Amino acid sequence: MIARIIALNPAPKTRERVEIAVILDDLLYPGAVKPNPYATSELAVTAVLRAPNGRETAHSAFFTMAPLSDGSAPEPHFRFRFNFSEPGEWLLTVRTTPLVTKEETIKITVSMNEGQNRGIISVDPSNDRYFIDANGKSFIPVGCNLAWGRGDVLEDYRRWFAIMRENGMNLTRIWLAPWTFALHVDSPSDFTAALPRLDILDEVIEEAARNGIYLILVLLNHGQFATKVNPTWDRNPYNQILSRPEDFFIDQNTQNIYFDELRYIIARYGYAENLFAWEIFNEINHVDAYYVREAEITAWHEAVATFIKASDPYRHMVTTSYYTEFGPAFNLPAIDFVSAHSYDYANLDIFTVAPKKIKAVYESYRKPVLYAEFGISFRSGMETYSLDPDGRTITAGIWSNILGGGAGAAMPWWWDNYLDRFGLFVRFRGAGLLAPRLDFRGNPEPLSASVSHSALRIIGQRFPGRLYGYLYGRIITRKVEIVISDAEEIDNVEVFRAESGDFYRAFAFERSGSKIVLRLVSVREPLLIIATSMRQ
Repeated sequence: MIARIIALNPAPKTRERVEIAVILDDLLYPGAVKPNPYATSELAVTAVLRAPNGRETAHSAFFTMAPLSDGSAPEPHFRFRFNFSEPGEWLLTVRTTPLVTKEETIKITVSMNEGQNRGIISVDPSNDRYFIDANGKSFIPVGCNLAWGRGDVLEDYRRWFAIMRENGMNLTRIWLAPWTFALHVDSPSDFTAALPRLDILDEVIEEAARNGIYLILVLLNHGQFATKVNPTWDRNPYNQILSRPEDFFIDQNTQNIYFDELRYIIARYGYAENLFAWEIFNEINHVDAYYVREAEITAWHEAVATFIKASDPYRHMVTTSYYTEFGPAFNLPAIDFVSAHSYDYANLDIFTVAPKKIKAVYESYRKPVLYAEFGISFRSGMETYSLDPDGRTITAGIWSNILGGGAGAAMPWWWDNYLDRFGLFVRFRGAGLLAPRLDFRGNPEPLSASVSHSALRIIGQRFPGRLYGYLYGRIITRKVEIVISDAEEIDNVEVFRAESGDFYRAFAFERSGSKIVLRLVSVREPLLIIATSMRQ
């Protein structure tokens, strides 16, 4: 049944996309009755990949009709995508199911990729509040939503990614929505109509990687299973087999069909190191009959999250979201962090309210809290602009989260008709440039500090041998004194302009017992204070 196995990369290297094509005999005969290549009960191509160190992982291939080389004609085949972690000789053993044929094994010689990247992101085990990269260093998300494109989708993303890179941003969030990248276009079990859009998503993910940007991939959005909130149920192909949207979460046959879609998505995109997390659902509590079916929907989340964990050989994080910061699925062991949403921050002191809310959420779930949607209006970008034309709440959301106990900067929603339209991506620049300087490993504590002027305030976090503070408020043209307590180990202080990332040099500091005292010539803009021990 396996006619050919073709290595599509002539010189595979570590930590990049490597593809192997598998052509089956049955797919070569147009007149033959063929199984559904998207339904694993009818046809699947799987493999065991053996690393040079002997470790084995299971992988699935995805069906595509893409050309096997540039300029060649489309050819139906199955394709594996790998991301090799080490150089050396790898063994790939391929088989087909449910009709089991003779296994085929090939050798893949992988060389070292000298380029450096941060690898797959995970929860920091030293505190369960923040994230670390594959090198064990803190990864602090600074980003915004880019859920879908508006015109030429690929060009939209290329332009947005370039702007994000200019401003040091490292995370975005993209939906597999019906009007963008959803697989179930006209059938819940045949993804052929989606293949052209998935080819575009391939390029979007690679373009993001080239710009150093990670992605939260949102697998389903609420409107697909809603008749009231942003409803698109009438156009959802699942309505061909279900009478009500809520049946999606309780019908076992439907779950099996959807698991085939998940398996396809993981096979196609699981290789990507810049895939930050799989988000199971956007704002699940907006679907029909949610509060009637909450227990069943939470159980569905557990089944889906467990399936993803078992199917993803690269172990990306998994999350979900509600139209709030709280939800029962966040209690599930297979959910790695809280993807919080809130648009309730209009006319509030964000620097005071957000850290308190983050504290309450963390204490509820004991997991990192990332505000993946954050803002002052859920209605429109224009209303957001009318309330905040300068984007000051963007800056407040960024720093109140980073230094208020959140796992990263809060992520605004209105990317196209607010951030892009009014040139507000620059609001991320300071945090984008300065976040890599922050080391959030170890147990955090709130910073204990006082400021000599009541018009100024400071928010921050303390880690073993490291203190971080964000100073903000009114312009003060005379000297300002900051006293930071519990700073016995500190012997080095740097101050930065928080909005530009530039050094601020007009200060001095001295030690006073267990405290350090900073004296600033003036404060005309928000400042970031980084105090460390040179002995660490």
